[in-house]
Amino acid sequence: MSAYVVSNNVIDFIISAFIENARHGKTITVPIDEIRYITYDLATDADRDALGQALLDENYRSVNHRYSESDNGGEYKFRFHRAVLDMSVENRTLQMAQSIACLDYQACECPDYHKSRCYLILNNLRDAALSKLMALKEDRKGRSPYKWGAPDHLPDGEGPISIMDMVTA
Repeated sequence: MSAYVVSNNVIDFIISAFIENARHGKTITVPIDEIRYITYDLATDADRDALGQALLDENYRSVNHRYSESDNGGEYKFRFHRAVLDMSVENRTLQMAQSIACLDYQACECPDYHKSRCYLILNNLRDAALSKLMALKEDRKGRSPYKWGAPDHLPDGEGPISIMDMVTA
């Protein structure tokens, strides 16, 4: 596996899309340790910068770990990504999820990554994206067309038996 430092453009897009998608609060809360939490209020410049810095720092830590380097990413300064305004909510949210997946993949080289602030932030952002996509499918009363849990199994003999059956169909 290779790793690289994503551009600030990727981080800017993720944060901008979250801000545009948020209906109510624009905050993300993640644990610092077993007792304390940190909340990023993305309505403020300082917290947008701090959240982006946390993501960028972990990306650099990952690349440095992978290639035995010691580069410092420098200071992150948030810039609103105007492309989010030109996209439909669904496309913006899907691109947000893809950008999160990209950064997550590039930042995961350290053995303790899954305990990092970056990992927790990206999981919160990914959950927000999924919730937004699900909300787009709700009716006016807030009911989802998707079954809670999982859909029922098809009766035997109906539908594909395996992935190969689906490919050859």
